[in-house]
Amino acid sequence: MNIKDKLFMYIDTETTSLDEKTREPLEIAVILERNLEIIDSTTLYMQPSDYGLIETAAIETSGLTIDKIRTFPSQAEGFQNLKAFLDQYIDPYDRNDKAYTAGYNVMFDIRTIRNLFEKQGDKYLGSYVNWRTLDLMYYFHMHDALGNLNLASYALKNVCIAYNIPLDAHKAMDDITATRSLIHKLILNR
Repeated sequence: MNIKDKLFMYIDTETTSLDEKTREPLEIAVILERNLEIIDSTTLYMQPSDYGLIETAAIETSGLTIDKIRTFPSQAEGFQNLKAFLDQYIDPYDRNDKAYTAGYNVMFDIRTIRNLFEKQGDKYLGSYVNWRTLDLMYYFHMHDALGNLNLASYALKNVCIAYNIPLDAHKAMDDITATRSLIHKLILNR
């Protein structure tokens, strides 16, 4: 199977905190790509299961407020919206029909989504993803280790500045759109 035949799911989340054990998604952005073209995208919002999980610094970074978050659908509804979106493109019962996840430090996002699935009583995130990832952050770490790069920080914002990619940082869809542009530019040479 060549890259053009694969389904890529670019994903980014804005969360209640950075703590892997307690963080929950508030915003999830997904771009689905096949044949190196976007086939669909969505941004989903949801409330946390417990407002006590929200760290002020985390939501301030993304520009969210408690008042805004209270207008979001419940976590259960947000989860169902995510599954309904994915079900349009991935057959969860076909073991060969899974998405490759892509992003910037994408394991943070995948763990966040996995925790969401588990909190909603669903252990089957693997019905949608094949667990092979295209993580741009590791690309930069590899080039840094080899002495090929010299950036003060590998935060997505700094990387985008270095490669002239526009970014409104910490907005999930903007982050993942910029990441996709970087992957296409640096890895796929497009």
